[in-house]
Amino acid sequence: MNEYLFNKPLYVRSVINLRLNLGKIMRILSILFLTIIFSNSVYAQSTVWSPDFRVSNVKFIDLNLLDDAKNGCWTNLKEVREYADEKLRMKGAVLGKFEQGSYANAYDNTYYFDISVAGGRLYKDGTGPCIGSVNIFLHTMANINNNFHQAIMAGHKSRGVFQNNLNLYVITELQEILDKIK
Repeated sequence: MNEYLFNKPLYVRSVINLRLNLGKIMRILSILFLTIIFSNSVYAQSTVWSPDFRVSNVKFIDLNLLDDAKNGCWTNLKEVREYADEKLRMKGAVLGKFEQGSYANAYDNTYYFDISVAGGRLYKDGTGPCIGSVNIFLHTMANINNNFHQAIMAGHKSRGVFQNNLNLYVITELQEILDKIK
């Protein structure tokens, strides 16, 4: 190959060398990309909007789990529900369920505590790491100028890539937001 290159003009040799180097660069970038994808890369953000808010001052909270995770990406729903229930009660919250046709609203001092998990496996055949999101909100509805609005008291949004599933991650994220809620 070296003999081939020496018989070519300089600009042709430069183009050939650039192509060889681009191949190496693409391999390095591919390895870097796969390393990032298959590591537990995570983005998370938690917020409690009012430091004076206390769940013990709320009439009651309706705890809900929303499962949109596929292929075994979230399997510990019972553990998550029990953990959230216990932690909210320890803070003085009264938990209950709304009757059909009724809803949480600021006027009645009632709230929802929603834990929503969505995700799935990376590959079409249902294998590979789980890619998912966890959203946790303490919210109610508020009537402002005869229009209903969602009023969020506390929220947590996160997403990431996980080798096995989101089970431990959901508990960790739930703990983070519950530690901030008083």
